[in-house]
Amino acid sequence: MIERTEEEVMRNWKGDTDTPLVSICTITYNHEAYIEEALDSFLMQETAFPFEMVIDDDCSPDGTANIIQKYIKKYPKIIKANLRKENVGSMQNFIANMKRAQGKYIAICEGDDYWTDPLKLQKQVDFLEGNPEYSLCFHAAKCFDENKQKFLFNIRRHFGNKTFSASRIIVGGGSFIPTASMVFKSEIIKDIPKWIYTAPVGDLFLSLLCATLGKIFYIDEYMSIYRLHDYNWTANNFTSINLDKRLNHHEKMVKALKNINNKVISHKAINQFIHKQIKSIVLKYKNSKKTDVLFAPLSLLSKLDIFFIRHFHLFANFYKRIVIYFRLLF
Repeated sequence: MIERTEEEVMRNWKGDTDTPLVSICTITYNHEAYIEEALDSFLMQETAFPFEMVIDDDCSPDGTANIIQKYIKKYPKIIKANLRKENVGSMQNFIANMKRAQGKYIAICEGDDYWTDPLKLQKQVDFLEGNPEYSLCFHAAKCFDENKQKFLFNIRRHFGNKTFSASRIIVGGGSFIPTASMVFKSEIIKDIPKWIYTAPVGDLFLSLLCATLGKIFYIDEYMSIYRLHDYNWTANNFTSINLDKRLNHHEKMVKALKNINNKVISHKAINQFIHKQIKSIVLKYKNSKKTDVLFAPLSLLSKLDIFFIRHFHLFANFYKRIVIYFRLLF
C-alpha cells in the first residue's frame, strides 16, 4: 500500500472537495495479486481537482475484497466501494459501477491494470476542460505479460497527438483504445441503451457511444499498463483456442454493431470491422469448416480476399503485396 495519507492525496485539490470532478471507476474480480498496484496508481495522482475512487468487486472468491477494505479504512473520503455478495457478471458490474460515479468525467481502470504517470488525470482533464467539443480522451499504453514477466508490445495509435473518428475506432477493433487510458464525459452513462447490456465487450461500445457526444482525442504518451494474465478477458476469450468461443463472440459483436447509430459510424466502417474479424478467425483456424458460416454476409471481393488467405496462407506476404499494388492502380 502506498505511503501517502488521505490528506496528502487531497492536498492540492481546489473547490469543494466533496464534489469530485473525476470518478475513477474500477471493477474487480479475482484481482488479489494486482489490485494494490492499481489502487496505488490512482492514489499517486497529482491533481488540482477532487476525485473519487468508485470500486465494484463482483464477489471475488479470493482476497480482493479484503485488500479493498484495508484501503477504505485508510482513504474513507476518497474510496466508495461496493463489495458484492453475489456475482452479477462483468458487463452488469461494469455498468453499475459507472452509474455510481458522481464526477463530471469518468476515468476507467480495471483492477488488474494500472497507471504509470502521476499527472495522467490532470493532463487528460485539462484537455477535456479546455476543449468541450471532445467527449473522450485516451493515450498510449504498454502490454505486460504476467506469465512471461515481460512487456509484449506497445499500444500506440499515432506518432503525435491526434483526433480520431468513430469509424476509425470501430475499424481498429475492441483493443484500439486501451481501457485504462479512457477519460470521458460521465453524461454518456446517464442513458445507456438496453442493447449494450448484452454486448460482448463494454469498452469498445462505450467509446463509440462517447463518439455520439463529441470528438475523440489521443495523447501520444505512455501512461498506463494493460496486464495480460491467465484470468483476464483477453486470455479467456479473444485469444482462446476454442473456435466456438471466437465464433460466438464475433456473432455478438456484429449484432451489437447493428444497434449503433449509423450517423456516427459508417456502414463501410462496420463492414471493414466484420471483414477484419473474419480474416483473423479464418487465418487462425484455417482447417476448420466451421468458419464457412462467416462467409454469408460478405461481399464477393471480401470472400475472394479471405479465400486466398485461407488456401494460400503460405504465400500471404506475397499476396498482400499484390493486393496493395492493385489498390494503388485502381
